[in-house]
Amino acid sequence: MKKLFYALPLLLVMLTPRAFAEVLDLSTWTSSGNVTTSSTGAVLTSTDYYSTTSYGGTTGSTLSTVLDLVAGSVISFDWNFTSGDYSPYNDFALFVIGDEVITLADVLGLGNTTNVTTSTGWQSFSYTVTSTGSTAVSLVVSNALDNNFQSTLQVSNLAVAAVPEPQAYALLGIGVIGLLLSRRTRQQGARQI
Repeated sequence: MKKLFYALPLLLVMLTPRAFAEVLDLSTWTSSGNVTTSSTGAVLTSTDYYSTTSYGGTTGSTLSTVLDLVAGSVISFDWNFTSGDYSPYNDFALFVIGDEVITLADVLGLGNTTNVTTSTGWQSFSYTVTSTGSTAVSLVVSNALDNNFQSTLQVSNLAVAAVPEPQAYALLGIGVIGLLLSRRTRQQGARQI
């Protein structure tokens, strides 16, 4: 019986659900414009004549899906924006979730004043989900004011890390307390010998 008492806290700790990041398969997302996808990455270019006026641009590409998200989960990915355009033609790359539009990069941020190709280099992005439910998510790259020079958004390892339920934390706490108590009981037993 004592062995079961000592093993129970360890079992609770081992069975406690942990947060995990699930890398999403971007090849299953809906693309518009000039998009190349693989299971772990995508390249969106602004060369196609797909309208991006709803995002404040002229033409470009989008990659979209609807995700079932839980508040507190974290969406993360790596990205690189490259452009051969120049000021005032402020081509841009966006991450859109629900009604929230987040600018990843733009030509002005690159400091382009002539049509020399410039890149942000690979960057990491993360976003903490604010509400639970089915949510539209999009990646966008767009020309601005013209369609003459190409801009590109590369994305890789887009993942959603789920947040454990509060019950998981409670089970983990019970498991840790049980482990500490069993250790203390063993130490007291060893001192009596």
